[in-house]
Amino acid sequence: MEEEKKYRANPRALYRETASFLPKALKGLWPIFLISAVFAAAVGFSGYMPVLLLLTVPFILLPFYASLTIGVSLISQGRNADGRTLGKGLLAYFRPPFFGSYGITRTFIYGALLLLLLGPVITLIAALTAENWNPALMEEIDALLSSLGSTGSLGVSIEELLTEYPQLMLFENAVLASELGVVFLLYVHRQNRAAIIPHIAIHLSNPSLARAIFERAFHGPYGLRKDYYVGALPGYVAPALGYVIGVLIAAFTPLGPLWMSAFGLMLGLLFHVLSLIWHLSFVERLFAKYEPLFREETILLFRQSADRYEAMGEMGREYAERIRESLREQEEKGSEGEVPAPEKEEEAPEDKGRPSLDDYGRRDGSD
Repeated sequence: MEEEKKYRANPRALYRETASFLPKALKGLWPIFLISAVFAAAVGFSGYMPVLLLLTVPFILLPFYASLTIGVSLISQGRNADGRTLGKGLLAYFRPPFFGSYGITRTFIYGALLLLLLGPVITLIAALTAENWNPALMEEIDALLSSLGSTGSLGVSIEELLTEYPQLMLFENAVLASELGVVFLLYVHRQNRAAIIPHIAIHLSNPSLARAIFERAFHGPYGLRKDYYVGALPGYVAPALGYVIGVLIAAFTPLGPLWMSAFGLMLGLLFHVLSLIWHLSFVERLFAKYEPLFREETILLFRQSADRYEAMGEMGREYAERIRESLREQEEKGSEGEVPAPEKEEEAPEDKGRPSLDDYGRRDGSD
């Protein structure tokens, strides 16, 4: 109960802090955000052939995320972000603490499983309701089935399907766009949550534990989860809105239904990158508030791991001693530089004195 009070949710204070910082972030980072937005739209365009996303997302889009994260961190520390920040971030993504923080492989796996589970459900629901909202579609399906039954062929070439069966093509591409939209929202959710992990990793003796530390704190009896979802809401609404707008533009303009998924992803990712101006600024503030909690969870995890290895007897004692050495390091850091958690609702988190993500690959800014 004491811990719950110590780390209680206070999203209004975080909102105020983020809103006051936003003009500074926009002024210092708009060129990098603009370049990132262009590349995000290009990655979305590759959604015309979804298999290309396996290459474009991890090797083009996410390195720009790293650059933006470093840029926001620099400006939060009162430093300048320039063209070198962009280049440094593109390289930083491929090494700790950024590499592995975004969990993109797991996201792709979850997305594939989601398509397998939801794809048939979405198709079935759409087919069952089509008779009520689109009689022309049912007429085209009947004509197509009649042609298949009488001649054993479609009666038209593949290229002519779009002109001969426009409602059917619209239906199929709308279903595909709906399925990819669900996967896109999953991607946005996982990347938005992962934005805080590099902040945790840069402060830990073992950056590989950053994700585990975050999950322990996020699902614990603290205010972190509430603070996150309230403050991160714009980072979810904007990409979803962009995706819907892109789908509708393709569906109701001469572009045609074949471009629905691609345009949805283009505008969705564009809005996603633009929303990162808010989201990354908010995450910087969120980490400042909960840094002591992350450090406490780190120490607790080290203790539990050391005890488990100690229980293994002679075989595990060497590993236990290594972990206890890391534990001592963390306790020393906590006693020297721990940032107190806010005790009053009116108080806002402090950023001063913390290392910047510009010091990626180091621990607490030391060599």
